[in-house]
Amino acid sequence: MNVYTRWVVMVAWFGMGNGNASDISGRDPFLPAVKVSCNEVSPSSLWTLRGLVGDATQWVGWLERPEKPWLRIRYGDLIQPEGLQVVRLDKTGVVFRVSEAQAHCGETEIMLASPFANKESKHG
Repeated sequence: MNVYTRWVVMVAWFGMGNGNASDISGRDPFLPAVKVSCNEVSPSSLWTLRGLVGDATQWVGWLERPEKPWLRIRYGDLIQPEGLQVVRLDKTGVVFRVSEAQAHCGETEIMLASPFANKESKHG
């Protein structure tokens, strides 16, 4: 295989997303791994679930995070660098599964309640 053919194959491979390690692991392999300390503040005390929209087939939520833009989340999303995966997203709120690196701190799931859960309906 000549150099030109290798280059074309490599471009096609990366263009399809098959060679992108961040698609698989959710993190950039060229950045240093995040060291997790159990003394750090939990994201649940810093983040606010600001909105939810959806139905029985799919929900979308919006997280407000300090000093960062709002983040749109869907079921299965992996939030980096915190290493949290969205494992439930519905009208009651969102549940994140903690990465294995943080699981030793004792917290395996983090729940953020819906911003609408405690509000009374004004229609009746």
